[in-house]
Amino acid sequence: MKFSSVIKSAMATLLTGTVCFAGSLPAEAAGITGLTASSAEKPVSLSPILRWDRYTDAVCFELELFDERPVQLKTDETSPAAIWHNEYIYKNACNVPLYKIVGEDFSGHLWWRVRPLNFDHEPIDEFSSPAEIFVSDREKRMNSPEPMGEDAPKLLYPVYSWVGQHDADKYKVEIYSGNPAKSAKAVLLGTLDADFSEKYDDVPRQDSPEVYWRVHAYDKDGEPLGQWSAPKKLKRLKGRQHIAVYGDSISHGGGRMSYGPDIPEYSYPTYLDFRAGNLACSGRTTADMVEHFRSDILPSRPRYLIILGGSNDLRAEWGEPAETIDNLRQLSELCVDNGIRPVFLTLPPINPKQIAKAFGDKSAADWRTKFDTVNEYIRTLPHIDAAAPLEKLSEGREMPAELAVDGLHGDVEAKRIMAASINKNWAMAKKAADRWYKAKIKERKS
Repeated sequence: MKFSSVIKSAMATLLTGTVCFAGSLPAEAAGITGLTASSAEKPVSLSPILRWDRYTDAVCFELELFDERPVQLKTDETSPAAIWHNEYIYKNACNVPLYKIVGEDFSGHLWWRVRPLNFDHEPIDEFSSPAEIFVSDREKRMNSPEPMGEDAPKLLYPVYSWVGQHDADKYKVEIYSGNPAKSAKAVLLGTLDADFSEKYDDVPRQDSPEVYWRVHAYDKDGEPLGQWSAPKKLKRLKGRQHIAVYGDSISHGGGRMSYGPDIPEYSYPTYLDFRAGNLACSGRTTADMVEHFRSDILPSRPRYLIILGGSNDLRAEWGEPAETIDNLRQLSELCVDNGIRPVFLTLPPINPKQIAKAFGDKSAADWRTKFDTVNEYIRTLPHIDAAAPLEKLSEGREMPAELAVDGLHGDVEAKRIMAASINKNWAMAKKAADRWYKAKIKERKS
């Protein structure tokens, strides 16, 4: 499941801001750090991007803007002194329309602060200390989305993420072979439409020597806003991946509702003690994994393949363990066909109540029995029991809500637990995979 956009459509759309006046503001606060600040020598524009350090426990953020220097301010409450307030920010950056709030010809000082919120829009930490920004009406305003992902993992299936423009309703992403800003010979590979400031690509972008992408914003009437962003070079897997990861969104990455696979903290391969190329794709079933095996796996020529699949099959009422087991068997045979040693991971538990809360999806009433049946089969193959540490954390062997807000995609700590289990057992699992592979080859020759 591609989950990070679901919450944004289920919750209210981005606020344009509420204006109110009174009072003033604070003492030092804790919470988020790294807020954008500026000076008269280096001012921001009337349409700036305000940024802060990533806060991985948050689902979204709440921002307040002030036109007077804070004097007295409670760090655990919103302030009536704020002249603009927005609690629907899903990245650690926001394009604030100062020209709408303080006027088109404003130049001067403003102050702002931010705090993290959970799924229910409840604060999970105090407001940050207010940061001061000097604003100049002579500075160039934001006129295009700004691509993000400087520390994004290299993925077979890319995820494009950007800071959106305040008035944008839709976006369009273009993917090129070559840089369209520098070469007339750049070839358009594809165009994707997006409702929010990120987009999952369902095409692996490995065929061209260099791939670039750019994004354009559109208003509610479909009219273009500003211009195309500067092209951003896509980080891609290159060459052979001695060890690779294959699976669905649990392996692809992402968590906490708002964070996609482009955020490394939510990817368990980030925490492995060894390099593993990420060949996973969100939304995949085990049948999909069989179908795409040759095109997704063989170009990377892995010797060892860590396989985690079945959650999307079995949590649905239609999913049958026998079908999932047969697909996993086919994956193991495909590995042998192509000289690959598979290491399967047991399926981590889910939390049906959290899934229903986050997505409105009903999980199969017998999901636990189905998961147990498939995990029992996986334990007959070369495997690592990555599910066991998570199952032990709750009496009902469900995924604890604090480890997966949406009940399905583990958050940072869950991904660390999975990686720790893999790291601890990797040497033994490799030996088991080698023995299993040799036995399979011998069996085929006999």
